[in-house]
Order: sequence, then C-alpha cells, then structure tokens
Amino acid sequence: MKLFEITLPQRTNAGQFYTHALAAWENYAAMLAGGFTRLAPCDGVWLDGNKRYHDTVIKYQVACAPGLFLALREKAFDLFPDQVAIMTAELGTADITYRTARAVSTAREVA
Repeated sequence: MKLFEITLPQRTNAGQFYTHALAAWENYAAMLAGGFTRLAPCDGVWLDGNKRYHDTVIKYQVACAPGLFLALREKAFDLFPDQVAIMTAELGTADITYRTARAVSTAREVA
C-alpha cells in the first residue's frame, strides 16, 4: 500500500466555493480507499505565463493501491472541471498498524 497526497482547490476559478465537489470527492475516497486524512487548508501560488494565481487549497492523504489512487485523481478532474492541473504526490509506503490485545493490556498497566 502506498501513501498518496492530492491537492484540491477550495474555490472555482470564478471564486465560488467547491463545497459539493469536495464533499463528493471525500465520499468517493472513503468508499474506494476506505478513508482519507484531510489536512488544514493552506494557501498556494502558481504562475501561468505572466499571470499569477492565488488559491486556497486542501491537501488530502490517502493510503491505497496505486490503481485506486489513479481513479481518485480522475474523479477529481471530473468534479473540478475548471482545473487545468491537479497536484498529486506519492509520499511512500503506508502501513496501518492495529492495536493488539497485548498493547491494550500493557497501556492499562502503565496508566
């Protein structure tokens, strides 16, 4: 399993909030990958020729197989039609560690 990150815009290029598109992408990510982590909104700047754009974006981290992440990226392009590009990254290998019965009893003994 790999850990991926995708950066999605909070607003359209016309300035309208992408509330429904973000909710739809989150629902799809939860259904397809089993979950995601939404990071705090942050500001970004990008240049297109001589034009400078300022965006507030939301980063999501998703642990899944590469093929599933490609589907999540394609869904983003469907939901955010005015975006020329969407930034993604493969952050590395992901592992989900579940608490064992021994770890639970040890944690109680320490407390």
